[in-house]
Amino acid sequence: MVDLLIEIEAYLIEKQKEWIEQNIVTIHTYALSTAPPLKGLLNYCNRIMVSHPNLVFKSNDFATLPKETLINLLKNDDLNMEEDDICMSVVQWATKQVPELITIT
Repeated sequence: MVDLLIEIEAYLIEKQKEWIEQNIVTIHTYALSTAPPLKGLLNYCNRIMVSHPNLVFKSNDFATLPKETLINLLKNDDLNMEEDDICMSVVQWATKQVPELITIT
């Protein structure tokens, strides 16, 4: 089974780059959740997320990004994003984590 996952992982990285970019949050979350984690796919996703953060921060799935993944992304010194945009993205992510805070009047 592990060999099959490694082959699928390699295929995705080599042949489905655009699809990975379009579904970066979902792919990263899935690769992280497998046992053992799909390290090649995780590393590939991490490189994309750091070099093209808008793929993550503008994604429809941004709110589902695990907290640990967001923290690791923000800690990366190579993150290609302006500080103001980072702050706004974190605020948006946080408000989507606790939607009842928005409806308090």
